[in-house]
Amino acid sequence: MPFQLSYVIASEWFAEGAAGEFLCKFTNYVQGVTIVSCVLTLTAIAVDRYIVICQPKLSRRMHSKKSAIIGIVVVWLISLCGLSPHLVFQKLDKRLKLTEHAISVGWICAEFYPRGKADGQLYSVFVYVFLYVMPVLIMIFTYGAIAHRLWFKRSVFPVTNNSNQFARGVAHKKKITKLLIILVLAFTILWLPFFSFSMFTKFADMDTNSTRIKMAVLQLVGYSNCCVNPVIYTFLNNSFQKEFMRMCGCLPCFKRTVVSSSVKTDTESKI
Repeated sequence: MPFQLSYVIASEWFAEGAAGEFLCKFTNYVQGVTIVSCVLTLTAIAVDRYIVICQPKLSRRMHSKKSAIIGIVVVWLISLCGLSPHLVFQKLDKRLKLTEHAISVGWICAEFYPRGKADGQLYSVFVYVFLYVMPVLIMIFTYGAIAHRLWFKRSVFPVTNNSNQFARGVAHKKKITKLLIILVLAFTILWLPFFSFSMFTKFADMDTNSTRIKMAVLQLVGYSNCCVNPVIYTFLNNSFQKEFMRMCGCLPCFKRTVVSSSVKTDTESKI
Protein backbone atom coordinates (compact mmCIF):
# COMPACT_ATOMS: atom_id res chain seq x y z
CA MET A 1 0.00 0.00 0.00
CA PRO A 2 2.76 2.61 0.67
CA PHE A 3 4.13 2.10 -2.85
CA GLN A 4 0.66 2.45 -4.39
CA LEU A 5 -0.09 5.52 -2.26
CA SER A 6 3.14 7.15 -3.42
CA TYR A 7 2.19 6.41 -7.03
CA VAL A 8 -1.26 7.97 -6.61
CA ILE A 9 0.05 11.15 -4.94
CA ALA A 10 3.02 11.74 -7.25
CA SER A 11 1.30 10.48 -10.44
CA GLU A 12 4.50 8.63 -11.33
CA TRP A 13 6.45 5.58 -10.17
CA PHE A 14 9.01 6.47 -7.53
CA ALA A 15 11.90 4.28 -8.76
CA GLU A 16 13.49 3.35 -12.05
CA GLY A 17 15.91 0.75 -13.37
CA ALA A 18 15.95 -2.86 -12.19
CA ALA A 19 14.72 -1.98 -8.67
CA GLY A 20 11.82 0.07 -10.02
CA GLU A 21 10.85 -2.68 -12.47
CA PHE A 22 10.93 -5.31 -9.70
CA LEU A 23 8.79 -3.23 -7.31
CA CYS A 24 6.34 -2.39 -10.09
CA LYS A 25 5.75 -6.09 -10.77
CA PHE A 26 6.04 -7.31 -7.17
CA THR A 27 3.70 -4.84 -5.39
CA ASN A 28 0.86 -5.28 -7.88
CA TYR A 29 1.29 -9.06 -7.91
CA VAL A 30 1.38 -9.45 -4.12
CA GLN A 31 -1.67 -7.23 -3.61
CA GLY A 32 -3.63 -9.24 -6.16
CA VAL A 33 -2.54 -12.56 -4.66
CA THR A 34 -3.55 -11.56 -1.11
CA ILE A 35 -7.01 -10.42 -2.26
CA VAL A 36 -7.68 -13.56 -4.32
CA SER A 37 -6.35 -15.86 -1.59
CA CYS A 38 -8.84 -14.26 0.85
CA VAL A 39 -11.71 -14.93 -1.58
CA LEU A 40 -10.66 -18.54 -2.14
CA THR A 41 -10.01 -19.20 1.56
CA LEU A 42 -13.52 -18.02 2.45
CA THR A 43 -14.84 -20.23 -0.35
CA ALA A 44 -12.92 -23.25 0.96
CA ILE A 45 -14.32 -22.66 4.47
CA ALA A 46 -17.85 -22.44 3.03
CA VAL A 47 -17.44 -25.71 1.11
CA ASP A 48 -15.95 -27.39 4.19
CA ARG A 49 -18.87 -26.29 6.40
CA TYR A 50 -21.33 -27.44 3.74
CA ILE A 51 -19.78 -30.92 3.64
CA VAL A 52 -19.72 -31.20 7.45
CA ILE A 53 -23.34 -30.14 7.98
CA CYS A 54 -25.11 -31.22 4.79
CA GLN A 55 -23.01 -34.25 3.77
CA PRO A 56 -21.90 -35.88 7.05
CA LYS A 57 -21.11 -39.28 5.46
CA LEU A 58 -18.82 -37.63 2.90
CA SER A 59 -17.32 -35.53 5.68
CA ARG A 60 -16.23 -38.60 7.67
CA ARG A 61 -14.33 -39.88 4.62
CA MET A 62 -12.78 -36.55 3.61
CA HIS A 63 -11.87 -34.81 6.85
CA SER A 64 -8.19 -35.35 7.59
CA LYS A 65 -4.98 -33.39 7.97
CA LYS A 66 -4.00 -34.45 4.44
CA SER A 67 -7.17 -33.03 2.87
CA ALA A 68 -6.69 -29.78 4.81
CA ILE A 69 -3.13 -29.42 3.51
CA ILE A 70 -4.28 -30.17 -0.04
CA GLY A 71 -7.00 -27.52 0.27
CA ILE A 72 -4.55 -24.87 1.49
CA VAL A 73 -2.04 -25.72 -1.26
CA VAL A 74 -4.77 -25.53 -3.95
CA VAL A 75 -5.95 -22.12 -2.69
CA TRP A 76 -2.46 -20.66 -2.85
CA LEU A 77 -1.54 -22.29 -6.16
CA ILE A 78 -4.64 -20.80 -7.82
CA SER A 79 -3.89 -17.41 -6.24
CA LEU A 80 -0.22 -17.43 -7.26
CA CYS A 81 -0.85 -18.74 -10.80
CA GLY A 82 -4.02 -16.75 -11.48
CA LEU A 83 -2.27 -13.44 -10.86
CA SER A 84 1.01 -14.41 -12.57
CA PRO A 85 0.31 -12.18 -15.64
CA HIS A 86 1.18 -9.23 -13.41
CA LEU A 87 4.74 -10.54 -13.18
CA VAL A 88 4.98 -10.75 -16.97
CA PHE A 89 3.03 -7.78 -18.33
CA GLN A 90 3.36 -5.20 -15.53
CA LYS A 91 6.19 -2.91 -16.66
CA LEU A 92 7.73 0.51 -16.28
CA ASP A 93 7.38 2.98 -19.12
CA LYS A 94 8.80 6.43 -19.74
CA ARG A 95 6.64 9.49 -20.16
CA LEU A 96 7.28 13.21 -20.58
CA LYS A 97 6.48 15.51 -17.67
CA LEU A 98 5.54 19.04 -18.71
CA THR A 99 5.82 21.84 -16.16
CA GLU A 100 5.87 25.62 -16.42
CA HIS A 101 9.65 25.74 -16.34
CA ALA A 102 10.95 22.49 -17.84
CA ILE A 103 10.33 19.22 -19.61
CA SER A 104 11.55 16.07 -17.85
CA VAL A 105 11.16 12.31 -18.00
CA GLY A 106 9.04 10.34 -15.51
CA TRP A 107 8.03 6.70 -15.08
CA ILE A 108 4.67 4.97 -14.92
CA CYS A 109 3.88 1.40 -13.79
CA ALA A 110 1.23 -0.14 -16.02
CA GLU A 111 0.15 -3.32 -17.81
CA PHE A 112 1.38 -3.80 -21.38
CA TYR A 113 -0.18 -6.82 -23.10
CA PRO A 114 0.95 -8.26 -26.46
CA ARG A 115 -2.37 -7.43 -28.18
CA GLY A 116 -2.95 -4.30 -26.19
CA LYS A 117 -6.38 -3.47 -24.80
CA ALA A 118 -8.06 -6.72 -25.96
CA ASP A 119 -5.77 -8.89 -23.82
CA GLY A 120 -6.26 -6.60 -20.85
CA GLN A 121 -10.04 -6.87 -21.18
CA LEU A 122 -9.91 -10.66 -21.48
CA TYR A 123 -7.72 -11.02 -18.39
CA SER A 124 -9.91 -8.59 -16.42
CA VAL A 125 -13.04 -10.62 -17.25
CA PHE A 126 -11.22 -13.82 -16.22
CA VAL A 127 -10.27 -12.36 -12.81
CA TYR A 128 -13.74 -10.91 -12.21
CA VAL A 129 -15.70 -14.02 -13.19
CA PHE A 130 -13.48 -16.89 -11.98
CA LEU A 131 -11.72 -15.32 -9.00
CA TYR A 132 -14.55 -13.22 -7.58
CA VAL A 133 -18.06 -13.89 -8.96
CA MET A 134 -17.87 -17.71 -9.04
CA PRO A 135 -16.44 -18.02 -5.49
CA VAL A 136 -19.16 -15.66 -4.23
CA LEU A 137 -21.87 -17.74 -5.94
CA ILE A 138 -20.41 -20.91 -4.41
CA MET A 139 -20.52 -19.29 -0.96
CA ILE A 140 -24.13 -18.17 -1.48
CA PHE A 141 -25.14 -21.71 -2.47
CA THR A 142 -23.27 -23.48 0.34
CA TYR A 143 -24.37 -21.14 3.14
CA GLY A 144 -27.92 -21.13 1.74
CA ALA A 145 -27.97 -24.93 1.93
CA ILE A 146 -26.45 -24.85 5.43
CA ALA A 147 -29.01 -22.31 6.66
CA HIS A 148 -31.85 -24.39 5.21
CA ARG A 149 -30.51 -27.53 6.90
CA LEU A 150 -30.02 -25.86 10.29
CA TRP A 151 -33.15 -23.74 10.48
CA PHE A 152 -35.79 -25.68 8.57
CA LYS A 153 -34.93 -29.36 9.07
CA ARG A 154 -35.49 -31.17 12.33
CA SER A 155 -32.05 -32.63 12.94
CA VAL A 156 -28.58 -32.15 11.60
CA PHE A 157 -26.81 -34.83 13.61
CA PRO A 158 -28.03 -38.06 15.18
CA VAL A 159 -30.31 -37.26 18.12
CA THR A 160 -28.77 -38.26 21.45
CA ASN A 161 -30.54 -39.21 24.66
CA ASN A 162 -29.57 -35.84 26.09
CA SER A 163 -31.99 -33.46 24.35
CA ASN A 164 -30.49 -30.37 26.07
CA GLN A 165 -27.02 -31.21 24.81
CA PHE A 166 -28.39 -31.76 21.31
CA ALA A 167 -30.24 -28.41 21.38
CA ARG A 168 -27.09 -26.61 22.54
CA GLY A 169 -25.10 -28.24 19.72
CA VAL A 170 -27.61 -27.13 17.10
CA ALA A 171 -27.73 -23.60 18.55
CA HIS A 172 -23.94 -23.43 18.50
CA LYS A 173 -23.82 -24.54 14.85
CA LYS A 174 -26.43 -21.92 13.95
CA LYS A 175 -24.45 -19.18 15.66
CA ILE A 176 -21.18 -20.13 13.95
CA THR A 177 -22.95 -20.31 10.57
CA LYS A 178 -24.51 -16.88 11.15
CA LEU A 179 -21.06 -15.48 11.95
CA LEU A 180 -19.54 -16.96 8.79
CA ILE A 181 -22.40 -15.70 6.61
CA ILE A 182 -21.98 -12.14 7.92
CA LEU A 183 -18.20 -12.31 7.37
CA VAL A 184 -18.75 -13.43 3.78
CA LEU A 185 -21.37 -10.71 3.18
CA ALA A 186 -19.02 -8.05 4.53
CA PHE A 187 -16.19 -9.28 2.31
CA THR A 188 -18.43 -9.49 -0.78
CA ILE A 189 -19.95 -6.02 -0.34
CA LEU A 190 -16.71 -4.21 0.49
CA TRP A 191 -14.72 -5.74 -2.39
CA LEU A 192 -17.50 -5.59 -5.01
CA PRO A 193 -16.86 -1.91 -5.99
CA PHE A 194 -13.12 -2.54 -6.50
CA PHE A 195 -13.54 -5.67 -8.63
CA SER A 196 -16.38 -4.15 -10.68
CA PHE A 197 -14.66 -0.82 -11.29
CA SER A 198 -11.39 -2.59 -12.13
CA MET A 199 -13.15 -4.46 -14.94
CA PHE A 200 -15.13 -1.39 -16.02
CA THR A 201 -11.95 0.63 -16.58
CA LYS A 202 -10.73 -1.95 -19.11
CA PHE A 203 -13.77 -1.34 -21.34
CA ALA A 204 -14.21 2.43 -20.87
CA ASP A 205 -11.95 5.25 -22.00
CA MET A 206 -11.13 7.10 -18.81
CA ASP A 207 -8.48 9.56 -17.70
CA THR A 208 -5.52 7.62 -16.28
CA ASN A 209 -4.89 9.86 -13.26
CA SER A 210 -8.53 10.01 -12.12
CA THR A 211 -8.87 6.26 -12.67
CA ARG A 212 -5.82 5.55 -10.53
CA ILE A 213 -7.15 7.72 -7.69
CA LYS A 214 -10.59 6.05 -7.80
CA MET A 215 -8.99 2.60 -7.85
CA ALA A 216 -6.89 3.50 -4.80
CA VAL A 217 -9.98 4.70 -2.89
CA LEU A 218 -11.98 1.57 -3.78
CA GLN A 219 -9.02 -0.62 -2.86
CA LEU A 220 -8.92 1.14 0.51
CA VAL A 221 -12.64 0.37 0.94
CA GLY A 222 -11.85 -3.27 0.21
CA TYR A 223 -9.00 -3.38 2.69
CA SER A 224 -11.31 -1.87 5.33
CA ASN A 225 -12.76 -5.38 5.49
CA CYS A 226 -9.80 -6.19 7.75
CA CYS A 227 -11.11 -3.56 10.20
CA VAL A 228 -14.71 -4.75 9.97
CA ASN A 229 -13.94 -8.40 10.78
CA PRO A 230 -12.83 -7.80 14.40
CA VAL A 231 -16.02 -5.81 15.02
CA ILE A 232 -18.12 -8.68 13.68
CA TYR A 233 -16.23 -11.18 15.85
CA THR A 234 -16.75 -8.97 18.90
CA PHE A 235 -20.52 -8.77 18.49
CA LEU A 236 -21.17 -12.38 17.48
CA ASN A 237 -18.58 -14.53 19.24
CA ASN A 238 -19.00 -15.10 22.99
CA SER A 239 -15.59 -16.76 23.32
CA PHE A 240 -13.95 -13.74 21.69
CA GLN A 241 -15.80 -11.37 24.04
CA LYS A 242 -14.82 -13.33 27.16
CA GLU A 243 -11.16 -13.64 26.14
CA PHE A 244 -10.99 -9.95 25.24
CA MET A 245 -12.42 -8.98 28.62
CA ARG A 246 -10.03 -11.35 30.38
CA MET A 247 -7.00 -9.87 28.61
CA CYS A 248 -8.16 -6.31 29.35
CA GLY A 249 -8.83 -7.15 32.99
CA CYS A 250 -5.50 -5.63 34.01
CA LEU A 251 -6.72 -2.16 32.92
CA PRO A 252 -8.55 -0.13 35.63
CA CYS A 253 -11.43 0.83 33.32
CA PHE A 254 -12.13 -2.84 32.54
CA LYS A 255 -11.77 -4.35 36.03
CA ARG A 256 -15.28 -3.48 37.23
CA THR A 257 -16.85 -4.80 34.01
CA VAL A 258 -14.92 -8.06 34.18
CA VAL A 259 -15.83 -8.60 37.84
CA SER A 260 -19.52 -7.88 37.18
CA SER A 261 -19.51 -10.25 34.23
CA SER A 262 -17.91 -13.07 36.22
CA VAL A 263 -20.35 -12.62 39.12
CA LYS A 264 -23.27 -12.76 36.71
CA THR A 265 -21.90 -15.93 35.13
CA ASP A 266 -21.46 -17.61 38.53
CA THR A 267 -25.01 -16.66 39.55
CA GLU A 268 -26.45 -18.01 36.30
CA SER A 269 -24.55 -21.27 36.67
CA LYS A 270 -25.97 -21.77 40.19
CA ILE A 271 -29.49 -21.13 38.97
